[in-house]
Amino acid sequence: MLPTSLVTVASDPLSRRELNRLATRRAITDTVLRLAEAQEFSSITVDRVAEEAGVSRRTFFNYFRSLEEALHEPLRALVERAAMRMDEQDPVGTDILGLLSRTLDEILSLELLEPTARVLLITRDQPQLREAGLRTWDDCVRALVPPAGQGTPALRLFLSTLIRTAIAAAQAAFETWAEELPEAPVDEAQVMRLRTLVAQGLDLLGHGFAIPEWLSEADLASCPPVPVSAVGRPSPLPSPTHPADASDAR
Repeated sequence: MLPTSLVTVASDPLSRRELNRLATRRAITDTVLRLAEAQEFSSITVDRVAEEAGVSRRTFFNYFRSLEEALHEPLRALVERAAMRMDEQDPVGTDILGLLSRTLDEILSLELLEPTARVLLITRDQPQLREAGLRTWDDCVRALVPPAGQGTPALRLFLSTLIRTAIAAAQAAFETWAEELPEAPVDEAQVMRLRTLVAQGLDLLGHGFAIPEWLSEADLASCPPVPVSAVGRPSPLPSPTHPADASDAR
């Protein structure tokens, strides 16, 4: 289940205090994003962000650990919403790949993706800013993986492996989408493109990473160092040999 610290969208009406906290978080995030689009990120200071957002320096650090974390808030909000939607489902007996695909298809809207796209445009050419984004995806994994003591070790291994690889596929789709983004604002066609990339990434997992039909010969030849020609549906692993079996074979 999601830890309380991750939950920002509640089913009950928010109190005035909670609404004020959300407004403050939004003001800080909007200010960081606006400044990052106008100047080098390294030149932005917490003091300036606090001043332009109308909060104190102390208030800034009550909400965010760093400027980088504040910058990635739109991505965190989007990933968190997906995690919360998935967390409502019982993972046991659930098609997790299908659930993740349906969840992202439902929540990937122009409204949510517009600020996320702005973040990705800022960070795609600045690797030093991506660490906070990676932590966002890690938080999603930790929120969905069953904690120790819940279920048998075998079930936890199965669910943990599947959830981690599924989230990694979604992350790869977002990173690919970011590489393709133009400087212009996001439109509905780009939203559909991201949905397609997510579906393709999850489909690779579902089919054992066999070379898909949508990967053309030109795609395969575009990166020669990668031995893509050897990629195919993996052969089944041999059954483990027990000592008794080994002695019989001799």
